[in-house]
This record gives sequence, C-alpha cells and structure tokens, in this order.
Amino acid sequence: MYQISTTRGTFVDFKDRYLLHIVKSLLLISSFLVISCLCVFMPWYYLFALLLFIIIVVILFARFQYVVYLLFFLVPVSSRTVGVAVHSSWNFIVADRYIDQISISFPFIIVSFLGLILAKWAKTRTFFLNPLKFPLYILFIYAILTLLWAPNFGHSLFQLIILAFNLALCALTFNAISDERSHRKIMWCWLIAGLFQSGIEISLYFIEANTFLFFNYELFEDLFLNLNVLSGGVTGTGYIKRGNVLTNPNESALIFNLYIPVAVGLLLAEKDGFKKGVLIATIIILIASNLLTMSRAGLGSLLMMVFFLFVTQRKLRKHFFALSIVFIAIVIIIPQIELRILTSAFLRHDIPSRWEKSLQDTKEYAGIPGLKDRVKWWKGSYDKLRSVSFLGVGVGNVKYYLKIPHPHSIYFSFLFDFGFIGVGALLAIIIILGRRFFAIFKHQYSYFQTMCISFFAGFIAIGLHGLVDFEYNTPFIWLYLGMSVATLNLAQTELWANK
Repeated sequence: MYQISTTRGTFVDFKDRYLLHIVKSLLLISSFLVISCLCVFMPWYYLFALLLFIIIVVILFARFQYVVYLLFFLVPVSSRTVGVAVHSSWNFIVADRYIDQISISFPFIIVSFLGLILAKWAKTRTFFLNPLKFPLYILFIYAILTLLWAPNFGHSLFQLIILAFNLALCALTFNAISDERSHRKIMWCWLIAGLFQSGIEISLYFIEANTFLFFNYELFEDLFLNLNVLSGGVTGTGYIKRGNVLTNPNESALIFNLYIPVAVGLLLAEKDGFKKGVLIATIIILIASNLLTMSRAGLGSLLMMVFFLFVTQRKLRKHFFALSIVFIAIVIIIPQIELRILTSAFLRHDIPSRWEKSLQDTKEYAGIPGLKDRVKWWKGSYDKLRSVSFLGVGVGNVKYYLKIPHPHSIYFSFLFDFGFIGVGALLAIIIILGRRFFAIFKHQYSYFQTMCISFFAGFIAIGLHGLVDFEYNTPFIWLYLGMSVATLNLAQTELWANK
C-alpha cells in the first residue's frame, strides 16, 4: 500500500536502465570536456577545487543516498553564519548580516535531488510513499500563491526557494533509507556528526576570546561569501559565553537534543557490549554539549524529551525512578563541572553563569531578545495578519516587516506567514505523525519499532522549544523529519507484514 509498484515488463526495465546509463555517461563526458577547456583559462589551484567539486557532484548525482552523510555535517552550519549573500536592494541586513543567504549545502541538495528524480524515473529501486506528501504539497503551493501580495518580491521569492530546498532535503533523507542496513548506517553517521558538533562547540572557546570570526569575501560582483562565528570563552563584562556550533546557542541546543533520542534508540536496540558503552558515552557528551549552550528552552525540552523516553520506551519504563534520579543528577552535576572548568581556564575568580543570574539582568545579553521582545514581535505580526484577512503575510515576510532573523516560534511562523492554510497544514502533519506513532507504541519488539518511539521523542523537543524559537524554514528540523517519517514507514510496513 505504501510502496510504488515496480511491476513492469523486462524490456521496459532494460530500456529505463539503459537510458539512465546514457544520462550518467553524458554527464561524466561533458564534465571532463568543461575541465579541459578551463585548463587554458584558470590557475591550477582553482582547477583542482573545481575538479574535486565535479567529482563530488557526479557521485551524488549517481548515488543520491550518499548526500545524507554529507548533509549531516553541512546542514547544522546555519546559512546565517556560513553562506553566500547577494548584495541587492531586496536583501536587507538584520543583526549585522544579510537575512537572505544561500547555505553551503544547497548545491549538493540540488544535484542529489536531480539524482533522486532520475532514480525514481528509471525505477532502479523501490520507493516508499511519503504520508506527509499531501499537506507538504498544499503548503508549498500556497507559499507560491502568497507571492501575489508580497511587499518585497525578491525577498519572498528567495524565502520560497529556501522552503523548496528544505522540502527537497526532507525528501532526500526520507528516500535514502530503504531497509535496516541503510537505516543503521545513517543513524551511526548522525551520531558521529553530533560528536563532531560537540567538538566544534568546545573548540570555539579557545579561539581568540572576546572576538567574532568575521570573513566577507567577494566571489563575484554583488555576491559575497560570509562567515560570522561567535568565539571565545569570556565576554567583555566577565561572563562565560554560551556554547554554540557555528550558529546561535538556542539552535545549537535543539541540534544536540535531536541527536540524543537517536542514541537512546540505538542503545536499546544494540546487543554488542562495546557499542553499548560507546552509545552511553555519546549520550553523556551530547547532554553536556546541550547544557553548555545554557539555553533554558533547550534545557526544558531536554528534560521533557528524556522523561518522555523513560515513560514510552518499554525497556526504560521498568526502571523509571532509578533512571530519573541518575538523569537529574547528571543535569545538576555537569553544568557545575563545566562552569568550574571554564572558570579555571579563562578567569582567576568565580563568575555567575546564566543558570545563576537572570538573562535580563546581565549586560552581556542586552542584545539578545527575551520573552518581552518576542511578545512584542508576535503582536506586531498579528496586526499584519489581520490586515490581510488572515490569509498570511506571505512566505518569509514576518522577517521583512519586523526586521528580525525569524518569528521565534514555529507555530506562529506558520500562522503569520501562511494564515489558516499554514496552520491547517501543520495540524495535518501533527495528526498524521501522531496516528502512526500510537499505532506503533504498543508493540516495540523490533529495531524499527524501538527507533520509532525514540524519534517521536525528538518531536517533543521540537514542539516545546519551537513555542518560543525557530521557524518553519529551519533546515535541521526538515532533515530530522525525513529520517523520522522513513523510520515510521518501515516500522509500520514491518508490523503489517507480521499480521
């Protein structure tokens, strides 16, 4: 029911595969011809970089599944921190950076998505049908319609393109997982990427304290490569900085929160003792990395997510009270250890952390929005929404009207940009995922069923943290959504096969 039929004649299958081979061969030949022509005009180091890029592009086009491993490392790098910006009248600056930037992952998404389309056309493998297909189509089509009343057409079109890339990102992740073997490989790569992000977070403390790493390189006329990274361990006012991973601390906290349930699911499904030890250590490192961000919404989401796992995972529910005590002890002890280490590394005396002093009371965080700022933005967005009869102000336009990086609420971002249509699409996604989760909940006997429960815990973190932060155009959430729906599909298919 949830699979695309591949019952076709042998001759037709052979013809499709033959055409696929021709397309790939033409791509390879044309690439070498382009390189040969460029040898005359380009320095060798530019040519070497181009050759490397073309090799990666050819591989990703031929095997679109491989892009997932690469995207696990590239997507967490926010386009607002590392990206390419067009200096144009339709692009505007918020917090010292251009709001519309092209992520470094976009070229790889384009090539791999074309490879996915080609693979579906040639039917080289079996593809599952995405249960979220209808609400996502409705959302995208309505986003296109909102261009009709866009106050800044260039900005709105750019935001629509970003939404298209996020949908493609979700589709690539969803289609890259076809069986248990590919699922396990992708899950382990996901956790390796999480440890890599933890390493970046720690390393940034020791890169020239009290400065920003800022890089603005002109690639072509009005096209600039931007790098803007917060580094250093101590602020000018004497407070320890919050941990970040080439993005802001709140987004970093969500990123770490989405690694943790996957590690827990693998731990419960794993039988090898050594791998269990590695997974336990990974979970502790990821929790410590989350706490280093000092994100209060991130901490609250972590607590609710972990307790949800303790209640819903059958193997953990048997030891609920013991595990809860251990977890609370870890959450209390780790921040104290982190603070003491950072204090001894950067200062000679004790300093208050964000946990010990209110955010609004420290001059260090004067430029970071609090709850009062968010409420003010939401009120302004609601007024704009009313002025267009609740049709939505248009894709990405809350940012334009209020000059903010994002609406600081996933739910409000759907409502304000897309009106009731956006809320309807969001509710449809929640209902579809919820129904499939409850269908799996009472089983939990296999690898996919166990992982399914763990993935749903990640949505608890997204749902809670998303009350006061983020927007629908957050790439990391779409990446997680694709993996989650693929896991749900495989768990349900397995369940039906055993009936």
